[in-house]
Amino acid sequence: MSRMSNWLKAGLLGAAVVVALQVLGIIPCVGCVTWLLTYVAYGCIGALAAYWLPPRRLLGPACG
Repeated sequence: MSRMSNWLKAGLLGAAVVVALQVLGIIPCVGCVTWLLTYVAYGCIGALAAYWLPPRRLLGPACG
């Protein structure tokens, strides 16, 4: 079973959220709020992608 990479999961999840916000932004009164939520979503998507990054490799005893 192949696993989807984490950056792809964050990108697809973020794309779905942003598309939903843009569709809601078409409604005139709701559009006044969705622009702010879109920028918040961009920040949260970036934080989620950074959270799902693989950890850095540590130096082993052979390196030093």
